[in-house]
Amino acid sequence: MPRDEKLTLAHPLVREAKARWDKSRKFHYRAKRGPGFQTYFELFRDHPDTQYIIKRTGRTRQCINHIYRTYFRKMFDDKTLGNRKAEIAFKQSEKDFLAQHPFLEKLLEKARAAACVAALAHHHIHGHPVSALFSHRISVNGKMCSVHHMTRCTTFQGGKRFFAHVTVMYSTLASVHTHIFHVEVRGFPEHTFIVPATVIRKAHPSIQTRGRVTLYLPMEKLPIPAWRPPLIDYWKYLDAWPEDQKI
Repeated sequence: MPRDEKLTLAHPLVREAKARWDKSRKFHYRAKRGPGFQTYFELFRDHPDTQYIIKRTGRTRQCINHIYRTYFRKMFDDKTLGNRKAEIAFKQSEKDFLAQHPFLEKLLEKARAAACVAALAHHHIHGHPVSALFSHRISVNGKMCSVHHMTRCTTFQGGKRFFAHVTVMYSTLASVHTHIFHVEVRGFPEHTFIVPATVIRKAHPSIQTRGRVTLYLPMEKLPIPAWRPPLIDYWKYLDAWPEDQKI
């Protein structure tokens, strides 16, 4: 839970700020007529939005910013109101996004269980992250990974082997470090294959000219026919989360 949500009036930093507040307002008649310390504390803690606080208190933007800098900023890790508002927007966007894509939360948990640093991937504007998220990407150990959620399988005519298939674009291969194939087909075991993009490019050199390639991932681990070995042995990459930069 974020530190901000734990703060109460009994916290040492809050009590220290309250003492300075009382001391500074002892001889200021106009200050006594405005909202009290507890009102500002609850507003800054629960609604770090300058415009919202202006409407609730009737004070100017300059006054709100001055009060926050003077008495409250220290207790919130010295973060500005704008930074804290952006953090809340980030957390809410991630919460809403995971509710719409539950399989991504499952992948993040698996990556963290493997001692990796995993997070959703945010868009960037002028080098700064924003609340908007990539729909099929996550970050693992600081590296961008493309995620494919595969829920259907097929078999070739007369064959007994089933495959989940997905089409990968060359532009995606060139822009990410790893491809994560999460196979979740009813009636088959659930698997997660973590394949480096370089492995796919090496196995399918024509993708650069064709622009795309269709990959077939096995649903079950069966003996490999000697007369036709697969271009990629996906079982080598089963739950093969990156070994570098682990916690």
